Amino acid sequence: MNLEKENKSIKNPKYKFEKSEENHLSEWMKNNLWLHYILHENVEDLEKELIISLNPPLNIKYNSNKINEGFRKELRCKRNCFSDLEV
Repeated sequence: MNLEKENKSIKNPKYKFEKSEENHLSEWMKNNLWLHYILHENVEDLEKELIISLNPPLNIKYNSNKINEGFRKELRCKRNCFSDLEV
């Protein structure tokens, strides 16, 4: 897969797929993911509460659960290494 780096910021670079790959990913998401939402006055507090209670392994922020601590450490490292790449 080819990724293209958008020039957003050094701290939080954004990557995007080529159009055909983006379409493939979008189709996969439509077929395999569910989305739920609610209106809430304080979204950050709700996000923190949900991450603490559900322990989603890809969410690093607010996640301090010991169960997947090693995985999150590795993921953080890979994300940092990936963001340093010149694409």
